[in-house]
Amino acid sequence: AQQLNLGAVPVYQQVARQVNLINRSRRAVDIDLRDAAAQLAQKSVLLSLGGGSLEGQLRPRESRPLEVRFAPSARIRPFSEPVVLKVCSLPRPMLVLSGACVAMDLQLEMDQISFGQATLNSRITRRLMLQNMGDMPSTFRMEKDRFAPDFSVTPLEGYLQANEDTNLEITF
Repeated sequence: AQQLNLGAVPVYQQVARQVNLINRSRRAVDIDLRDAAAQLAQKSVLLSLGGGSLEGQLRPRESRPLEVRFAPSARIRPFSEPVVLKVCSLPRPMLVLSGACVAMDLQLEMDQISFGQATLNSRITRRLMLQNMGDMPSTFRMEKDRFAPDFSVTPLEGYLQANEDTNLEITF
């Protein structure tokens, strides 16, 4: 089967490619992409035979463009998916699509931190890990005023490579 690489697309951007479907037989054939379109929609890939149609007929020696549009709205790990076209109700693998959606993805280790009971004018410090789970290097910056007067965070800003983490110290 033919390979079609959609590349590494950033979030909210899109890539469109066209592949020609050619009927090389001497008879007209019915083609149906509904199952393939449903499967690929999970990977933010949209298929159409022109005009948004997912089924039709190809006359002998006729060709029709198959439009493949990759429009991710979230990070998608690298994938490789077959496009199986039904020709006269029989499944026929036509091509293999591959691609990925690259994005920044900073995550805190947990949603809440417990400081327990505190004595007036004392200090309690807890560590919290900030992880870059994305594919791209990322900078971060905390707004000091949002934590004042009861909390402080260090470091307030930094830089993380993909798959790198750092510890933040939160003081109450």
